[in-house]
Amino acid sequence: MEFSPTSRSKYANEVLDYTFDMTNTLDSGDTISTFSVSAESGLTVDSSSNTSTVGTATISGGTYGSSYKLTLTFVTSNSRTFVGYVTINII
Repeated sequence: MEFSPTSRSKYANEVLDYTFDMTNTLDSGDTISTFSVSAESGLTVDSSSNTSTVGTATISGGTYGSSYKLTLTFVTSNSRTFVGYVTINII
């Protein structure tokens, strides 16, 4: 699954929230039950949370000039699993 935009940027010293909206992906009546995020070594996932349609991840760290892949996993109330990837570029 691909999110738009597929890459996002942050400064190494920033701690930022990134949101991932699943509204247009979920079937009618389906909701996000759980949302988890993992990051490549060097980038830190400080926390993650979700509403019924949106996952939010708080991200920190990284090294200037590097790129890191986030793996996003959504499990829905209808037992569907969506896995997506986003690249975080450190500027």
